[in-house]
Amino acid sequence: MRCILAGLLCTAAFGATTTTWEMNGYSDFLKGKLNGLSITSEGRLVLAPAVDTVHTSDQPEIWSIARAANGTLYLGTGDRGRLYSLDAQGQSSLLWTANEPEIFAVAVDSRGIVYAGTSPNGKVYRIESGRATEYFAPESAYIWGLVAAANGDLFVATGDQGKIFRVTGAGRGEVYYETGQAHVTALAMDAQGRLLAGTEPNGILYRVTGPQRAFVLYDATLPEIRSIIPAADGSIYLAALGGGVSRLATAAYTAATSATSQIPRLQTSITVTAQQAGQTQPPQPQATQPQTTTPVTTATPPPAVEDSREASQCLKWMNTYRTSSISLNMPMAVSIPNGERSGPKPVIQNLST
Repeated sequence: MRCILAGLLCTAAFGATTTTWEMNGYSDFLKGKLNGLSITSEGRLVLAPAVDTVHTSDQPEIWSIARAANGTLYLGTGDRGRLYSLDAQGQSSLLWTANEPEIFAVAVDSRGIVYAGTSPNGKVYRIESGRATEYFAPESAYIWGLVAAANGDLFVATGDQGKIFRVTGAGRGEVYYETGQAHVTALAMDAQGRLLAGTEPNGILYRVTGPQRAFVLYDATLPEIRSIIPAADGSIYLAALGGGVSRLATAAYTAATSATSQIPRLQTSITVTAQQAGQTQPPQPQATQPQTTTPVTTATPPPAVEDSREASQCLKWMNTYRTSSISLNMPMAVSIPNGERSGPKPVIQNLST
């Protein structure tokens, strides 16, 4: 008995102490490593959806994915501008390589024809039977989204002027709607065949009902609508995030200029003297000039001029999101039941017919 009591006393003397901590919400759980769990925006832990690897690419980025009616997936990649096809068995093949480094947008129409939007110096290409031809050039820096309508029209989301184009044939396109935003970052068609568009930098979701006619469905608390998925029951699922467009634009610009920036620039200067040219010039007498004192004037450099458009956009962005309690770099998913905005009353963007 004495030996047992002594052993218990030794265990109590050298045992570990109890540590208590408390986790209360999204930011606390986010610091940990999740395995099979997801965190809701309210800070609740729920079972995560199952995730399986479908394809592993050797490209730095997979920017866009489009599915054809037969189940084939088309992958737009960067920074080498390659378009891949992936069949139902998971076998991939290189379909086309663009001149531009990034393919941010891919779409497939009802006939199985593939369209790819390249950036920078945005262009839309039509790929049919493995052959690519230039289809439309909107004179915009970036092509962020493509969606094919049932009637064969192709809608093109662009930046950096925030315009949506409707293309009815090769080289035939027109501005369908001007959002007033810098970028139209996502496009989709709802169950009724109406066009949906997401923008940046104010994170607005539009329903575009006709040329220059649109309705604001949702105003997100994050600056960019990245993806839109309409459901059959009329609900709309969208993903919003912060700062994505600037990173993509920087990546596209860097990839486009990296090749030319590595080429050294050589400068050659040639000086020919009179003796080398076979001419001898006799010395010329110089007349004596009276010495005068000339005041030295120091030129004042002009003041730096800011780009008023960028400055105003930056100020507007800061004023809009300064009070947001959600991190601007945190992805956010929103569900809009029956296509109606949850929150304040929707705003009519344009009622003209």
